Amino acid sequence: MPKASDSPVPSTSPLPYSLLARTSGRKQQGYEKCAHECSPAGCTGSKRGILWPREGSSLRRHMLTKPLHPNCSSQCRAHSFMMKGGKIPMELAKYIVPSTEDYQNVLTSIQGDVRQEVISFLQSSRYTGPIPQIVLDLAVNKSVTGRMSATYNSPHERSHSPSLSPPSSSGRVTPAHSETSNLAAEMELISLQNDVHPSEVFACPPKRVHIHYIPDPNMSASAKDMKNHLNYITEDVHDEELQIISAAQGHFSILKKRLDSTRVLIDQWLFVMLCIRRCYKSHIELKITPWTAFLKWIMSVDKEEDFLEWRRYDMVTGLVDYSTEYIRISTGITLAISADFDRRMERLANYTFIWPPLNLIKMAACKWSTIVKLDDIAATVTHTARPFTTLWDEQSIPSDKVLKRCFSSYQEDVYLPDGSNLIMPTVEKLLDESVLPERHWMVQDWVPQLRQLGELKVYVIDMDVIYIAATRYNTIKQGWEFSIDPAIPTLAEMHAIISKNRSRNDFLLWPTQEEVSDSEAGRIELIDFATRTLRALVHRELRGPYGGTTLSKLCRLDIGVMVANDRCHYFISEIERTVGLGIFDPKMVSVIAEKLGKMWMTMM
Repeated sequence: MPKASDSPVPSTSPLPYSLLARTSGRKQQGYEKCAHECSPAGCTGSKRGILWPREGSSLRRHMLTKPLHPNCSSQCRAHSFMMKGGKIPMELAKYIVPSTEDYQNVLTSIQGDVRQEVISFLQSSRYTGPIPQIVLDLAVNKSVTGRMSATYNSPHERSHSPSLSPPSSSGRVTPAHSETSNLAAEMELISLQNDVHPSEVFACPPKRVHIHYIPDPNMSASAKDMKNHLNYITEDVHDEELQIISAAQGHFSILKKRLDSTRVLIDQWLFVMLCIRRCYKSHIELKITPWTAFLKWIMSVDKEEDFLEWRRYDMVTGLVDYSTEYIRISTGITLAISADFDRRMERLANYTFIWPPLNLIKMAACKWSTIVKLDDIAATVTHTARPFTTLWDEQSIPSDKVLKRCFSSYQEDVYLPDGSNLIMPTVEKLLDESVLPERHWMVQDWVPQLRQLGELKVYVIDMDVIYIAATRYNTIKQGWEFSIDPAIPTLAEMHAIISKNRSRNDFLLWPTQEEVSDSEAGRIELIDFATRTLRALVHRELRGPYGGTTLSKLCRLDIGVMVANDRCHYFISEIERTVGLGIFDPKMVSVIAEKLGKMWMTMM
């Protein structure tokens, strides 16, 4: 901690009096001091020296650290600021030194200098309050955050420090973090001086996470195993994948190299997305209910006590392609009882967290509304071409178009213009099943470049492009090809390749790294198109009738190339929405696991 004799460069930004303590909060050498007036004997702000060389955000973090101000009440000038849970009041934002963290709504960490201050504070004889639990996070900015173990009678005296896990009747996950030898020694010293067990000082007690997993009804109807969307873990886990997962798993006992059952696959899927969030001392209790059993239960119960039982679950998940549309298709729920089903699901959501969110479920599978938005974005935002798409009049079968259903599942309801899988009895049968007006069939222009060059798949987590892959069907080898991080030509180079092979309508060799003049420029061009389109689409869905979107969290953009007006254009042919890792390649689990885990856990 710096002393008053230190002479760093002073601040020139003014600070309102509300951030300064009346007696000891005046600025010294241009640096601010703690604004708390509640316990001058128990706060380092009572010193006459400056707190540290960094001001603004560090001062705010200090004032929000409850263990340093255990007796703070509504009479304290800084109490209302602390009760805001880390949010920066608009009238104070202009006085805080700008940084990325300063303008976040939720305080996620406290700087390392505050960590040392907390440790020194606990070791001193000045501390007479309850022993706090200290949760130390070495993985994120070497930070520390404190929570009180005491129970307060007054609601105004409870700590409102932000938590990554919201309250739950069963106790949701709270972050518990890994140790280092030096840090463990510090915690041991503190525990000896305060006559308390190190585990009570260091971190949260182990939590048990109760997950209720219900397989996707569409997969059940298609006789597909529920592990279909858990396929990022293969039958034999790669050594590097096992090492990555094992390093973080802590007390997870089911993990093993040979995967014997679907249940283990599900356990590991949940584990990666939960425990990578640094809930290393958490245990997962998993319950699996077949879709048919869940459907029978929810359609037969109506008493309050039946729904109350679901409070024990922290989350109900699975159902990756879950929607009432799929339910009707897969299970035979008629239109007459679908409204009752929706009502019951909304009621269940009052007792437990359901992912995907119910207000977005109905929108997720509808391709037509997404295509309409993408057409508008191409015309007004990216100024690019797209294949023309319209609703099928169901009068004739187009021979040169792609026929696809709005609520298609996998590749079962997509018919290419070669006509090999499109026969009239098949279409008539599907039309007979389409008893709902919103289950449209669409007709789309065929883009030959999709067969020549395939698609570029852009994987996005939390609005960040994680990686890019190229995939296409090789008509020569009669199989799919998939390559991660390919060399990406610019659109001008792609146009030259297509023009050179204009007479060919089948498979073209994807250019190698040596054949691409500037792969980085091509990659930037692709990412720019993808991010601009995705931002515009998220904006439109947020303004839509459902008031939300899952695209900002996790999606895959399937991007094709087409020629129009004598130049190449990118266009989005498909958007894959999901909640699991099934859309990702197994080799990329080390790249996406931590980021996905952080994003996914904050939604609970």
